[in-house]
Amino acid sequence: MANEITALKRQQEAVGMNAMRALLAEQERVRSMREALQAAIFQMQGPMNLISAARDLLERRGAQADPALRHALNQAAATGQTALERLRALVPAVPPEAATPVNINQLLREVLELCKQRLLAGGTVVDWKPAPMLPAVTARASRLRGMFKQLIDNALDAMDSNRHQPRELRITTATQEQTVSVVIEDTGPGVASDLQWRIFEPFFTTKRAATHVGLGLAMVQEVVNEQRGMITLDPDYDAGCRWQVLLPIKYEDDS
Repeated sequence: MANEITALKRQQEAVGMNAMRALLAEQERVRSMREALQAAIFQMQGPMNLISAARDLLERRGAQADPALRHALNQAAATGQTALERLRALVPAVPPEAATPVNINQLLREVLELCKQRLLAGGTVVDWKPAPMLPAVTARASRLRGMFKQLIDNALDAMDSNRHQPRELRITTATQEQTVSVVIEDTGPGVASDLQWRIFEPFFTTKRAATHVGLGLAMVQEVVNEQRGMITLDPDYDAGCRWQVLLPIKYEDDS
């Protein structure tokens, strides 16, 4: 009977993990669509600003301006604005989610399980040190799960580019006053000191791949802000990157 219960429990855990993978894959698909559309809007906004500035300059010149050029600029501005509005309308909305008590240790275990194949394939050593007793955090679980997965994916990407160093991922949780602290460290090349102030800037990225549009850490910052928390990059840590996320145990949900 004990064997049957253990097998049933493992089967239930496998079903739950597969459902979570499917949910996370759908969330990442939607997020990729949002990032692609937001990147397109961002790229179009620059030329549109130039067209609008040139049109305004001709308007100030009045009768001295070339009527044909003024007409062309007006048409270009109107067409571009219509295209931007259509793109903005296509950006998928973030699905609503209620805040519930979340066990951060359990959530991080789930994220590590979701990343297991990549961790094993890369030969990454995981040093996982959860606090034995951790209070629940009131949070939107799927948003928080996606945020931690983004940080771990970033760490693995960084270590992929630093193959001459040992691949070690260290995750520690603790209680700090009225917050839960999560520290994530990697042995990648780190972030140059002159770029650290830009890492949360939308569309800024240090990655060379064309698929990276620079919205990953912007999304992380957005989720942390939603939780009334704080995220910091340790500027004195020279063995890679060390992130600390502080999440209040309770917060007032404005939504």
